[in-house]
Amino acid sequence: MEKYYRSVQTGVPTVPRDGIEDSLPIRWPIEEATFLAVSKRLVGFYAELEILLREYVEIFAKAVDPALLNEILDYQYARLVRWDGPPRKIWTFSWNLPEYFDRLMKLDPVPLEKRPQIMTIADARTFTDPKDFSKRGVWFARRGGKFFYDVTWTDAAPDVGA
Repeated sequence: MEKYYRSVQTGVPTVPRDGIEDSLPIRWPIEEATFLAVSKRLVGFYAELEILLREYVEIFAKAVDPALLNEILDYQYARLVRWDGPPRKIWTFSWNLPEYFDRLMKLDPVPLEKRPQIMTIADARTFTDPKDFSKRGVWFARRGGKFFYDVTWTDAAPDVGA
């Protein structure tokens, strides 16, 4: 990002290929180049994001349940398409996050509730390598908004032992 912003200041914006050498050899927009670079180290990215979010919540939104924040990060991590496929197909949440985000994207919001749901990755697509991912998972996918795995979800039976 620093190299990109320096190039913008010179009047010749260029996106460096640092970290995305194994992607399609095209001129990537900065947001897609960043996505490609981040997608290679999602675990580390989400660890850093969690630190940032916890600091933000501590300052601005003290009423957010830390367990809810963990689940939101898990939800986003589960949905984000990656070149080697999803880390797993079945995810269980204590809150209705799959329904909440699904309905929010359809402009038909529902309240966020502590209601268990199970989410299943419906299209566990994988790619042959990072270059294939950059082509089919990012370059072609941006037209169809396919940066997230399609999912199905259902309410989970309450934990009897709780």
